[in-house]
Amino acid sequence: MLVTPQQAQLFLADMNAQSPTMQFTMTTHKQQAAFLDLAINLEKDASGFTTIQYRIYRKPGNAMAYLLADSYHTPHTGPGMIKGEFIRYLVKSSKKEFFAEDALLLSQAFATRGYKAEEINTILKKVEWHQRDHFRLRAANSKINLPPAGCAIFSPKLDPCLLAACDKGLHVDLERLRNTSTSRMEPEEIRFFGKNLAGIFPHKGLIAFRGAAKLGQMF
Repeated sequence: MLVTPQQAQLFLADMNAQSPTMQFTMTTHKQQAAFLDLAINLEKDASGFTTIQYRIYRKPGNAMAYLLADSYHTPHTGPGMIKGEFIRYLVKSSKKEFFAEDALLLSQAFATRGYKAEEINTILKKVEWHQRDHFRLRAANSKINLPPAGCAIFSPKLDPCLLAACDKGLHVDLERLRNTSTSRMEPEEIRFFGKNLAGIFPHKGLIAFRGAAKLGQMF
């Protein structure tokens, strides 16, 4: 959120005025921000240009309480969790030294949860810095055939809220929506949608979400 210091204070005062028993605190930064699981910083490079650097953000109270090695899970669960975390830290580190520092921290955290150093190091050797682009591209390619942003495919025939709105006079020109060009969308969106939005507003009633892509096969 980009605001002036005065706007930030007004926002905080407004939030605290909502309840006498609940008071909020706020921290503002000009060169850094914590967003979701990323710690983002603005840094000057050797040429004087501002660059965006990032790494995994952990809350101060993060106990790194990963799954115990002797937990009653199937044998592949522990190694899979370790590799998954190493990959997550790899692709979300903008510098090699960030990943090296965090990989060491992760290794220590896994060791305290009962995993053997040999097992941890064997997995880490499969997730090295030179493989970063490979894992990033693999994650991106797996999403190409999914609706971007988790959008819904729908028809007013199945949506009672939209039906009620239409009954009150709302006019939805579905043919115009179906013919909307996708030429200005991102490449991966074009590959999914095609040349227009006909697939998002089908003539046959259908509701489907990204998390249940196979639902469409039922219609």
